[in-house]
Amino acid sequence: MAVIVVFLKDHLIFQVLLKDFSIIAGAIIAGYIQYDSPSRRISELINETIVMCVLYCMICFSPFVPNIGARQIVGYACCLLVSIHLTLNLFLILTSSVLGLKVKLRLWLARFRLKRQRAQNAIKIKSRKRTLKNAILNY
Repeated sequence: MAVIVVFLKDHLIFQVLLKDFSIIAGAIIAGYIQYDSPSRRISELINETIVMCVLYCMICFSPFVPNIGARQIVGYACCLLVSIHLTLNLFLILTSSVLGLKVKLRLWLARFRLKRQRAQNAIKIKSRKRTLKNAILNY
């Protein structure tokens, strides 16, 4: 990305097109990578697709589209795409965080119950030892 921006600083359309081609290549590569779950693969492909659509919107901000009204409409569409992308990713992040907290809470509760059960068992064992000792002494 940095090489494209530095060496093609006077040619905006080539910057955008080369970046689009790199996003397309990234989407193709993301399609072939093996992920842990199918939902992870789908989310990667959706991310690549939305970024590609935003970059296609950037072409419309170049001098190839002389109509200011059309640029304004494309600008609103671009803002909408970015908002959808941000909302989708925040939802996925929050969902995974909540699931992680749920698992941690279940582990904490299981450990707490185990400690409580061990403490109760230790009290029962001491009581049985005391009862056995008293029975032996009284015999």
